[in-house]
Amino acid sequence: PLRMFYESMYLEKKKMGVRSPLAEAWLVSCGVLDDEAALRYLEDKDTLKRGQLIDMKSSKSMKTDKTALGS
Repeated sequence: PLRMFYESMYLEKKKMGVRSPLAEAWLVSCGVLDDEAALRYLEDKDTLKRGQLIDMKSSKSMKTDKTALGS
């Protein structure tokens, strides 16, 4: 039942020209998403993760700069 749910969600969103990260994640984790779509999902996920890490690093450095100036 879960496979049918996530596959239908993925296909419906695909018809509308929209992506479904939830469905893509489930289908990738179960190994049922086609290779091209799985690769695109994993690349997007990696790009997002790298962007979040950069944001976290910059916000940490800003905090340390502010505390150094306040001393």
